Amino acid sequence: MRLGERVLGFFAAFVRVCPLSAGGQARVLRRAIYILPTGAGLVFGGILILMLVGSLNYQNNLGLLFTFLTTAIVLVSMHHAWFNLLGLTVTARAGPPVFAGDRATFDLLITAETACRRPDLCLSTSGNSAAPLDLEPGTTVGVRLMLSTHRRGRRPLGRLTLETRHPLGLFRSWCYSHLIGYPDIFIVRHIE
Repeated sequence: MRLGERVLGFFAAFVRVCPLSAGGQARVLRRAIYILPTGAGLVFGGILILMLVGSLNYQNNLGLLFTFLTTAIVLVSMHHAWFNLLGLTVTARAGPPVFAGDRATFDLLITAETACRRPDLCLSTSGNSAAPLDLEPGTTVGVRLMLSTHRRGRRPLGRLTLETRHPLGLFRSWCYSHLIGYPDIFIVRHIE
């Protein structure tokens, strides 16, 4: 085992993953959501620091008011990005068997049980991502992911990443879900 794989395995033990229920559903809980600023968020934060320094330097109260008001809006957008993922449920179902070398399909259902709209969600796994989707309150949306198969045998779906950049695009909020070990794992047949 290479050093890089050992280091990644060490850090993977600390990653919180949405727990998998007996029915194959992964529910997004509070402590499984990660959030970091995007590139635009870092630039915007730098602009806010420059506005603060300039307003303090010139003793401009209106500039300070505008800086703190904008900072408050940014912090509220961070909480909205976090709340956009909270309480979602992801269910995975395997598609029909395929031959080695073909693309395997996995049907995923994302359910929003709360009474608020969930815009700008994106679901991805190992380099394959689905189109952004919006969830209306109390609805379920189906997403189909296509994964490549290289050899014969079981093909697990792997780690799913559910992410959003809603509302301002200044923060990226995401969560992980491992559906490994779920009984509906895809089986690849060999070409005869």
